[in-house]
Amino acid sequence: RGREFESRHSDYRNRTGRQRCRPVFYIMKVKHMGNIQLIGLDLDETLLRRDKSISAHTMEVLARAHAAGLVVVPVTGRPLSGIMPEVRRIPGLTWCITSNGAVTTHLPEGRRIRERLLPRVAVRELCMLHADVAFSREIFIEDYGYCSEQTYAMHERDYAGHPFLDYIRASRSAVPELMAFIDAQPDRFENVCFVCKDLPVLDEIYAAAVAYRLEQDAPLHVTRTTPRVIEIGAPGADKGLALLALGETLGIPQEGICAVGDSDNDLGMLRTVGYPVAMGNGTEAVKALAAHITADNEHDGVAQVIEDLLASH
Repeated sequence: RGREFESRHSDYRNRTGRQRCRPVFYIMKVKHMGNIQLIGLDLDETLLRRDKSISAHTMEVLARAHAAGLVVVPVTGRPLSGIMPEVRRIPGLTWCITSNGAVTTHLPEGRRIRERLLPRVAVRELCMLHADVAFSREIFIEDYGYCSEQTYAMHERDYAGHPFLDYIRASRSAVPELMAFIDAQPDRFENVCFVCKDLPVLDEIYAAAVAYRLEQDAPLHVTRTTPRVIEIGAPGADKGLALLALGETLGIPQEGICAVGDSDNDLGMLRTVGYPVAMGNGTEAVKALAAHITADNEHDGVAQVIEDLLASH
């Protein structure tokens, strides 16, 4: 299903000769929550609490979900190197969707079953935007993030004493010269992330990224995760498409998939799945798409959703 959907849209312009448009997803109404077999969970501010932990109650409910035959999959903007040991201890965890849908990995074998990657030329041109302005530019390749020494020092300063710094240290490396590093890499970039306090500058970068086209007029996948953060991936590097494709691999239809998220980089998967759920701490855009709004991430919102699903099975 997911692969067919992607191929239909990738061929759209070739078949019609008309300008490509972005895919439009429609929320399907689940006839019964007992149909759900696959649950995609965002991590930060969804499964994870503010201290980046998973509560004992939520972990116990995740174990019950596995015992009941439900497939639980982290679906995150983090690269695979940023999936901490606590998440990897989720009972029965087999699959992980990372880098906002760019990569799907079979964890026991460390094998990628799906990837949507950016070419070097696009990454270079994007990173050269507003080259005279100092802000965070990060590129992700082969499950790991790279940034300039200045950006890494900024992370160390800004996240000092915060659990998020552990994630940065596990998933990032500083390089002396980012553009030279990009030039030395193969065409296997997962995504690019910009963090900038100068919102007019970020607005211009966002507009340029949205207008950018690859071969065959293919648009990039651009997300304004927060007002200060832009994440850019290849066409098809979308949490929703990745979750659909995994469902197809597992023989699970669209209406059998649930997704839970909180921020605007979760909108794609909430539009796509059969049962979209928003966290109580989610953005208004996320809540507007949800079939259900659960408790926030400090009060076991994910556990509540799964308990409801288990009760309906």
